[in-house]
Amino acid sequence: MATPTSDVIADRARDAGIELVPVQGSYDFYLDGADQVAPTGDVVKGSWGAHVREKTLAELSARRVLICDESKLVDKLVGPVPVAIVPYFGGLYAPESADVKTDDNGLTIVAMSPGEVIDAPGAWNEEICCKPGVVMTGIFPVGFVEQIIVGCEDGSHRIILTKSNGA
Repeated sequence: MATPTSDVIADRARDAGIELVPVQGSYDFYLDGADQVAPTGDVVKGSWGAHVREKTLAELSARRVLICDESKLVDKLVGPVPVAIVPYFGGLYAPESADVKTDDNGLTIVAMSPGEVIDAPGAWNEEICCKPGVVMTGIFPVGFVEQIIVGCEDGSHRIILTKSNGA
C-alpha cells in the first residue's frame, strides 16, 4: 500500500498493481527520490512540482529515507529551486515571461534561484517561506530526512546519515 505524491505517480502505481490509500494522519515510513544531495544532507526535491505533497507526507512520517544515484550528488546545492506559491501571488515572484508550472494542488510552481550556490539551504528555505503567498520550497534541509541511500554504478551503495529522527 502507498500514498502517491502526484497524479502521474498514482497512475504508474495503479498500473503496477500497487494498492493506493488516501492521505493518513501518520506513516511509519517515507521513501522517495532526490534531485540534488549535498554532503551535508541538504536536499533539493520537486523538479516535477510535487514537493508540497512530498514534504508534507515526509513530515507525517516517523522515518524518512531518500534514494538516489551518484549523479544526484553535488558539492553544494545550486538553484533554481522549485517554490510553490498561491496562484494569486504568483506575479510577485515570477515575471510574465517566467517558466511556471501548476502542480496537482493548483499551486503555481516558480523556479527561484538564490544564485549559483545555496550556501545556507536551511536559512534560504526559512527566508523564502516567510514571504507572502509562499507555501513551500523544494529544499529539504539537513536533518529533515534520516538517511539518504546512494546507489553506485558498480552496484554498491552508501548511506548518508543526516539524523536519527527519533527512530
